[in-house]
Amino acid sequence: MAYFTEYTSDGTGVLHRGEGIVTGADLIAAAAEHHRLEERARKLRYGFVDFSQVSELRVSAVEVQTIADENRRTAVFTPDVVVVVIAPLDHAFGVSRMWETLAEATGWNTRVFRE
Repeated sequence: MAYFTEYTSDGTGVLHRGEGIVTGADLIAAAAEHHRLEERARKLRYGFVDFSQVSELRVSAVEVQTIADENRRTAVFTPDVVVVVIAPLDHAFGVSRMWETLAEATGWNTRVFRE
């Protein structure tokens, strides 16, 4: 897998970092992991997604919808989260913006940047 997840020591933040080729399945698995443990999910206050080392993002529109669905499940426990996505490549930026629109229902404060 070329998609890594790290939580901060206090559990309030999460960093997702992609390298090389990242697939929709990678992103879905990471998104689903957040709400598996309610106690951990309730601590989250911010997330950072770093696609700056991604050479290719292989994600379909259906997979982006699934990621947003998983995020809505997490948002039940974490309604006040801030999420920042760094996506320099055109395709990764476009996919991230699509996710941002679909994730509006989470109530999270989200932003997508190229750098």
